[in-house]
Amino acid sequence: MFSWSRVKVLPRNWKIASKHCETRNSFNKYIKWTEATFLPFLQTEYPWFVDVYKAYPYDVQRVDAAKYFIMYHFGGVYVDMDMNCRRNIWYFTSKISHNHSVALVRTEPMGFATDFMASKPRQPFFHHVIVRLYETSQRNYIFPYLTVLFATGPMFLTSCVNSYKGNNSENNFHVI
Repeated sequence: MFSWSRVKVLPRNWKIASKHCETRNSFNKYIKWTEATFLPFLQTEYPWFVDVYKAYPYDVQRVDAAKYFIMYHFGGVYVDMDMNCRRNIWYFTSKISHNHSVALVRTEPMGFATDFMASKPRQPFFHHVIVRLYETSQRNYIFPYLTVLFATGPMFLTSCVNSYKGNNSENNFHVI
């Protein structure tokens, strides 16, 4: 399981939510990523993206990009630290090992969330996502919220799902 934090002292509700996920699930490995741990990984494994990563105008864009690279490289389960696990998440990961390559959460009224994702390592979908990050890195949507939403956030992920499904006849997604 992976999570991400940019703060030195976690808010109380994040600690509670994170602990909930740990106690309700038996993870082989739990990694809390920070920029200090992610940047050396990026520099070693994906040096072609370092300048793009550093050039993002908003911290949350770097966090979003890191999630996608982590999911591509390692696979596993990504859960934002403020997400509370109400039930065991192995149900969703079992879908990955049996029928699908990637599990994503559908949001209402449309799209996919970036706060919970699960995947096998090196899945072509997440490769597609990181390539699209590079291709769309210079886009600016005038307002900060829209820039994050469409350049790296949930609407970006949704456009990646749509463009990937359009190029692939197999449905590799388990939608939650």
